[in-house]
Amino acid sequence: MASVNNSSNEITPQINMVPLIDILLVLLIIFMLTANVIKEKKIPISLPKASTGESIKEQKGFSITIDDKYNYYLNGNKSDYLGIIDKLKTQDPEKVIVAISADKSIKYESIIKVINGLREISINNYALNIEVE
Repeated sequence: MASVNNSSNEITPQINMVPLIDILLVLLIIFMLTANVIKEKKIPISLPKASTGESIKEQKGFSITIDDKYNYYLNGNKSDYLGIIDKLKTQDPEKVIVAISADKSIKYESIIKVINGLREISINNYALNIEVE
C-alpha cells in the first residue's frame, strides 16, 4: 500500500508484511509436520560390542540386517534370504560392499549363511556391524 504525505504530496511506498508473515507461518507449520512424518526406518536390533572397529567406506553399499526373530532386511526393506541373494546377484561384485548387522541373540549359523551366500555370488567385500565400546 502507498500513503500520501500531505506536506509535499508525495506517495511513500510501503510493503504490507502481514500476508508475507502468514505465508511464512504456514510454511513453518508444514515443515514441522512433515519432519515428524519423515523418519528413517529403524530395525530394532542389539549389536554385539567390541573394543575395536572401523567405519567402512561405502562404494555401492547394501545393508543386510537380521533381527532377533530371524527376519531378514535388505536396506531396511523386509525380505527373505533368497530374495536378498537374488537382488545382489544383479550387482557388480567388484563395486559392492555389504554391511551385515545381526542381533547378538541370534545363532551364528544365520550370519554364516549370509556370508556363504555372498561368497557364492562372488561378493567378497562385506563387513560385520558392531557397537564400539
